[in-house]
Amino acid sequence: MRSAWMQYLAVPVLLIAPHTTPAAESPAPVSPTYLRCEYKVDPLGIDVSQPRLSWQLSAEGRGVVQTAYQVRVAETEAGLAGSPIWDTGRVDSDQSIHIAYGGPALASGQRYYWQVRVWDGDGTVSDWSAPAFWEMGLLHASDWQASWITPAWDEDVSAPQPVPLLRTTFEVDGEVEAARAYVTSLGLYEVELNGRRVGDQVFAPGWTSYDTRLQYQTYDVTGLLHPGENAVGGMLADGWYRGHMTWDMRRNLYGEHLALLLQLRITYTDGREQIVSSDASWKAATGPIRMADIYNGEHYDARLERPDWSRAGYDDGDWAAVRLIDHPKDILIAPAGPPVRKVEEISPIDILHTPAGDTVFDMGQNLVGWVRLRVRGTAGTTVTLRHAEVLDKEGLRPRIQEFMEEKLDEVLDAYVNPKLPPEEWNWPGLRAELAKTFLFDLDVKETDFKNLNSEVLREKMLALVKFVYDRKEEEIEPERMRQLERLVMLRVIDQKWRDHLYALDYLREGIYLRAYGQKDPLLEYKRDSFDMFQELTSTISEDVIRYILGFRIPSAREGRQTVRAYKPSYAASQVSAGSRAEEKPAPVRTEGKIGRNDPCPCGSGKKYKKCCGRIS
Repeated sequence: MRSAWMQYLAVPVLLIAPHTTPAAESPAPVSPTYLRCEYKVDPLGIDVSQPRLSWQLSAEGRGVVQTAYQVRVAETEAGLAGSPIWDTGRVDSDQSIHIAYGGPALASGQRYYWQVRVWDGDGTVSDWSAPAFWEMGLLHASDWQASWITPAWDEDVSAPQPVPLLRTTFEVDGEVEAARAYVTSLGLYEVELNGRRVGDQVFAPGWTSYDTRLQYQTYDVTGLLHPGENAVGGMLADGWYRGHMTWDMRRNLYGEHLALLLQLRITYTDGREQIVSSDASWKAATGPIRMADIYNGEHYDARLERPDWSRAGYDDGDWAAVRLIDHPKDILIAPAGPPVRKVEEISPIDILHTPAGDTVFDMGQNLVGWVRLRVRGTAGTTVTLRHAEVLDKEGLRPRIQEFMEEKLDEVLDAYVNPKLPPEEWNWPGLRAELAKTFLFDLDVKETDFKNLNSEVLREKMLALVKFVYDRKEEEIEPERMRQLERLVMLRVIDQKWRDHLYALDYLREGIYLRAYGQKDPLLEYKRDSFDMFQELTSTISEDVIRYILGFRIPSAREGRQTVRAYKPSYAASQVSAGSRAEEKPAPVRTEGKIGRNDPCPCGSGKKYKKCCGRIS
């Protein structure tokens, strides 16, 4: 019985499961995303008559392609399905960028909604995308009801002026559906509405060729309005329009007077529209910003702040009037590219204190931006912020200025004798002493002469200019200052200082080792560079003093070399290990006796233009 039971249990049992194949994957759905009009997502205030539409495809599968698309446009979001003003129908194309709108003419200030759907490689159509929109700006000069306004006071346009503030008030008498502000200016502007900043752009309206193209910006200000009395205000600054520009720092390149053009369109839920625009009823005043310049910085006097100046209820009884100016509006265009915005806040990585007592904030990187600094002190205390890309071992420029204040008095007293005619002054001695003054902080062995660039020289020369004028107890006239800056830069160019330093890179690589024939060719080259820079600074400093004191500066054609082209002597022989080559001058200029492609006489085996001719 037991045996039978065991046999029964031992019978093998074969279980056969039904064969199944893996389920075929369903086609991955494709959908259009990231809809853009003229490169932007839901842009406001464009002025392209046939905006270009673009999108991207989103799918989970691989190898998904678009074989066709359909775009539809309507004036309302609800009208996309029922009453579009433009429908492409199915278009067999894989194009997904720059599909030009081809419907009826577009109207100023009108918003348009659009959608797209696509067909994939299997012929499967996607769902319609989420609606996107674009909004037109002011397309015609006649759309501008606003007038150009400027403060009705006289200005000295030859110098930076305080930043003007412009303001007005208006009533909002209903529920607001939408509000748009269209703004531009001659100069830079910032606008506030009920005490809040409008937009996040900086340096608006941007830099263009203002005579032919001037950008305006469009802002959605719906959330900044409230029922009852409202106020709007604008600040203007010189910017590129009339600020200091070009090498000789000229002003007023595009015009002499700042102006604001602002048009606010309010649409109420009951269909009414209200226009608030810049006109003769606005008022003007100055505030705490006493000067603002792209290159020369800003002067801010906190004692002159006007709290709540852009809010309703502010007392502007002592403000001045504005006047209208005639300036074309047919040059106004919508921005073509992205604006400048604040994108990041960074904190200093280190705080240093110089021997002169200055505090240095090391931001850890080169950047473009503003400093936010919180200070405490009594009214009238001056806080000076200076910006620089490079620090020396003692700090910033105060060390140079401090040294000059100590030494220049001695130099000028010793060599500039007002009791003698200038022709009898000791000009050679003056040149030599001034060169020592300017080169006081240079160590031939430690200095990287790549850093002795034209900007360093310009900085030191302008310090000399200021010092001499201070001694004369005279103000520097802007025009004379520009001429002096131009004089300094022209002298640097004449010297070809940068061409000389260009050879330093090659010298570091040992290319000119045989030409120098020295144990330390780099040091020899630095000594030559030092002599050359000394010659340059002494010559320019003499020219600067002559100019300030009213003497004519002789030109090279009159027998005086304005800046001597210093040419060091090079050893011509080859250098063997452990030996010093016999030194003899190598010809750096042969005046036609040798061509630039001929072998160099120094014996290097190279062409003249690749050897001594390269550094001459």
